[in-house]
Amino acid sequence: MRLVLDSNIFILAFSEPRPSDLTRLITLLSDSHSRFELVVGRSILTEVERNLSTNAFKKCWEFLDALGVVPVEDWQVSFDLGAKYQAMGFKPGDAFVAALGEWADADYLISENRHFMDRSRLPFKMLRISAFLAVVES
Repeated sequence: MRLVLDSNIFILAFSEPRPSDLTRLITLLSDSHSRFELVVGRSILTEVERNLSTNAFKKCWEFLDALGVVPVEDWQVSFDLGAKYQAMGFKPGDAFVAALGEWADADYLISENRHFMDRSRLPFKMLRISAFLAVVES
């Protein structure tokens, strides 16, 4: 199962205190890494780094490294995909995250961003953390 996590998921997951659903998500991804493939764009990591302490970002990086995640460089994602999502009304940063999801052929894009939640007809499922956990833990 291929996943794209929005930057807000990483920021919440590696901040203190960590909400319990994020603890469950991080544990699930760590314990079941053969079940999930995490796709992370470089600009997502840049935003995460800007919003976390150095120590918290180090923990985030160690988590990704342990899962074998190699960041996708932004230039690898088609500019046309980003433009497609901007034309749909996504803000530029959100358009890149959505474009990354499509480019990576993600099954799920997980976000707590309310701007993502009212979208339909996307090539991946948009879920909040709690909804994703309900799907995979059932």
